[in-house]
Amino acid sequence: MGIFAEYQPRYAAHNIPTFPMQGKLPAVKHYARFGLKGSEQLAFKFPEVDALAFMAGGRTKITVVDIDSPDEDLLRDTLKRHGQTPIIVRSGSGNFQAWYRFNGEERKIRPDASIPVDLLGSGVVVAPPSKGSKDTYQFIRGGLADLDQLRPAANIISFPKGKIERPELQRVAPGQRNVALRDHLRNQARFCDDLDALLDVAHTFVADRLDTASKPFPESEVVTTAKSVWSWTQDRIAAGEYYVGTGQRLTLSFETLDKVLPLGADATALYLTLQRRSNHRGELIVANDMRLTMPDGEWTLVRFRRARGNLIAAGIITETKKASTWHGATRYVWG
Repeated sequence: MGIFAEYQPRYAAHNIPTFPMQGKLPAVKHYARFGLKGSEQLAFKFPEVDALAFMAGGRTKITVVDIDSPDEDLLRDTLKRHGQTPIIVRSGSGNFQAWYRFNGEERKIRPDASIPVDLLGSGVVVAPPSKGSKDTYQFIRGGLADLDQLRPAANIISFPKGKIERPELQRVAPGQRNVALRDHLRNQARFCDDLDALLDVAHTFVADRLDTASKPFPESEVVTTAKSVWSWTQDRIAAGEYYVGTGQRLTLSFETLDKVLPLGADATALYLTLQRRSNHRGELIVANDMRLTMPDGEWTLVRFRRARGNLIAAGIITETKKASTWHGATRYVWG
């Protein structure tokens, strides 16, 4: 008998539906919908699987503070912040889970980007004694018998029991789901240590945000998208070009800097302002009135014209259409 078949009834005795796992991926579709009866049937269908999981949240009444580090000092700091708990789990990779009573928390990956701690108020939680990639998940404090002793985590924005009020998120319709999943994973990849962690984020997004009622979203699409994003992310991290989720920015080559900087501080400031406003696409309007909205304050007309003239003389911007009553300000393009 595998671990899932053996422990499914033990978790069910505490009203926790579980489902089989293959690595960090659920072995079944629609895993979030299984109740106790469906979970029991899965135990017969997957008698040899050695890993199981459950869904955090309202159904199981469990919120997990997931500490993505084997650092015991970080575990102690986390318990000081959120309160002691009778149940602590060590994962197969040596990291920690602290279990608390669900109190309306949402799923937040790296709420504080500087600390490798996730708040799992929904989504998949791999449970003891699953076999991980390196070792077995195990309770290092308490166990299933202590579930009734769980208390809500402290210092987390939560909602009173029975009065959970959160806006209903609009689900992404078929035809837009792949792009939505890709963009979400690109934003979250910086907080994931490996592909398995990114897959966990992907499954949560599919369950919470994608419309799968009218048309199922294939598991193969989830895996393919996560692998593609992970590869894309790692390539950009290696090149120092991964900026997703950090706000808009300009990237300038040394060649560009060598061309612009000798033109003086004003020409450089004007160049950067044009880059920011145009994103290096299409026509540019470098009208005299632009001097009134420069980032470092209003410029005189002489100062503005001198800076613009330096950019034109260096071939950095080129005039394409002269000013006129009918066509407005002079138009330029990048040289």
